[in-house]
Amino acid sequence: MRKLALKKLKNSDLSFFKTHFNSHQQSKQKGFNLDTKVMQGEGFFPALKSLLEPLPKKAAHVDLVFFGPGLAPAHSLARKVKIDAKNLRLNGEFVHDPDEEPNRYGQFVEGDFAVMEFGGDALPDSVKVVLVAARNPQDAGLHKVFSKMLPSADDSMAALGEDALQAAIEEAQPVAQHPIRNWLDPVLLEEIGSGDAKAIARVNKLLPRQGISPEAFKSTKEAAARNGQLGEELLKHYLETKAPHGVATHEWTSQINAISPTTSA
Repeated sequence: MRKLALKKLKNSDLSFFKTHFNSHQQSKQKGFNLDTKVMQGEGFFPALKSLLEPLPKKAAHVDLVFFGPGLAPAHSLARKVKIDAKNLRLNGEFVHDPDEEPNRYGQFVEGDFAVMEFGGDALPDSVKVVLVAARNPQDAGLHKVFSKMLPSADDSMAALGEDALQAAIEEAQPVAQHPIRNWLDPVLLEEIGSGDAKAIARVNKLLPRQGISPEAFKSTKEAAARNGQLGEELLKHYLETKAPHGVATHEWTSQINAISPTTSA
């Protein structure tokens, strides 16, 4: 299960960006507030606060990557997820505009959005963020769809299911080059690697005129092959145990004929 969340940005969150902070210096924080109920909810990091407490500065270091707004490319940084004044925050140093992209982060207003994916097991170790700005024409459709998902001014952050994200992409229909289109379901990618016609059709709809690069397609096929091999090995191991599976004999036919089904009994 992917750890996905949709966050509506408040002025206090936007102060993470140096350009915004410069014009709103009344803000006392520089980071994104993270909803504890979401971050410690099912499928995320249930013991997050208790694990952060004994760490230096109550912080876990994360690799942070921003995409957007619009078609702006990846911007990689090192930051922290930490307990700050009893709240959970993604923070650290201010986020400055890249030298080659002046005012990249100056186009945000309160009510814009961040689609976030957290990596890690017990503690987060990476955060990917697609930023969606109302002022950016390439984000208009996504902003409209996300506004329906978090309609109240008081809404802050919500867990985001993979199906809901893909439905939002399909409804908003951002341009083919938009970074949100690369956030495909890994299972869907594996099905593509296995040659599933329905999965291929869905990806072609999600990535019109872009599709998947030959390198990425090769990787998905290799991943599908590895997963298939592992599955067969686990089944073979199970059948060779003394567990009450009711199978007297079996043959791993795909080891003889590569295009045959898996183990037969």
